[in-house]
Amino acid sequence: MSYANKEGCIASASITIQIIKKGIWIPSVFSPNGDGINDWFFPSVTEDSYKTIRKFSIFSRWGERIFDKVNIQPNIPSEGWNGEFKNEPLNPGVFIYVLEIEWNDGKVQQLTGDINLLR
Repeated sequence: MSYANKEGCIASASITIQIIKKGIWIPSVFSPNGDGINDWFFPSVTEDSYKTIRKFSIFSRWGERIFDKVNIQPNIPSEGWNGEFKNEPLNPGVFIYVLEIEWNDGKVQQLTGDINLLR
């Protein structure tokens, strides 16, 4: 954009707009019953919007850590939680997740919520 005044002086300015995509979807229910449908709890993140998921943890309602992984890749079911603790299937219930993601812009965001495990 340029501007000229009555005396002929010209001034210009420019603005650069950078669009930073951030998109993540975390399901609220999964059913690890071996039928091949929703058997894993994992985050789905928009491609090219993140650097890494630094940490992904699951806790029981009593605060016991039952799943913990670092530096995982989203969108890959086997990187997530299969509904087991110490190689034993857990009963249906509500669990808490904590997810720490580093976006492409360098910002780190912690997301928390709950997940319902159904059988």
